[in-house]
Amino acid sequence: MEISAPLVTTFIGAQPVPGEPEEETSSIYGTQIADTSRYYGIQPLSANVTAGDLTVKSKTVYAPLVPSAKVESPLLDQYGGYTGKTMVATAGSTRSVSCRFVHITGNQSRTYVQRGVLPKTLSLSLDGGTFEDDGAGNLLHKSGTNNYSKLTVDYDLGEINVWRASSYTTATANATYQPAVAITGAAISGAIPITNQNRGFNYTLNMAEAKPRPGTLVVSYIALGKWQDIRDTGTGQLTGSGSGTIIFATGSAAITLDALPDPDSAIVFSYVAQNDDEVTIYGGPHCQDSKPANLS
Repeated sequence: MEISAPLVTTFIGAQPVPGEPEEETSSIYGTQIADTSRYYGIQPLSANVTAGDLTVKSKTVYAPLVPSAKVESPLLDQYGGYTGKTMVATAGSTRSVSCRFVHITGNQSRTYVQRGVLPKTLSLSLDGGTFEDDGAGNLLHKSGTNNYSKLTVDYDLGEINVWRASSYTTATANATYQPAVAITGAAISGAIPITNQNRGFNYTLNMAEAKPRPGTLVVSYIALGKWQDIRDTGTGQLTGSGSGTIIFATGSAAITLDALPDPDSAIVFSYVAQNDDEVTIYGGPHCQDSKPANLS
């Protein structure tokens, strides 16, 4: 076996003995180049570049291909089953709080409003400007000064992240919103088996018998052996590893996948129906055993 480039690492081999060595300390793998594929990579520069330069210097031009490079990403506070959630109001009136932003990294700052937020009820007064959420996790400028390039809200956590156009902010803001909590509800699931006959990019879903509640539809499929998800933002648009639209009044949805699903796999969709949930709310400073309270 010959290689076209010198080795950059020393590999210790086993002592030569008659027959097979007792212990293999190194292994050699061979690969076959496929001209039909192109590989791209990213490497940091080892020297600054300026306009007009014809060459650039990087730390290395090598990257592992076989075995394929893998990155481990820990996931925290994830549900084991259905992951679609809907926000349900816990109060009939709005709540106003004063919250201070703290610097996270770069131009990003973060604050919390202490409770979950019902979509399309958040109004934020910050740095001379007023921003309102669009129901899809974004805060849009409505009036006053706008010194920010991006503002987002996590409705479940009550977390607000802002990116200032220059520098960062540690200002105090006023937020008005309707408190809410995220619930999963009783999920309804279905599947479309993938065969060579129906394998494609576009599919339709008919959920007329039990129409989905806004923000709960999750469509999952396998492409190249990995699960991909497409989610309803609550506004009728599906985003993620694909795109699509859903009509909540009829329960019809059209999806376009980013990649062809694997043969002999399935497109799985899950959602919470629009029927009413039975929710019991318990409150009060304490509970008495002698006279149990019946709060619903």
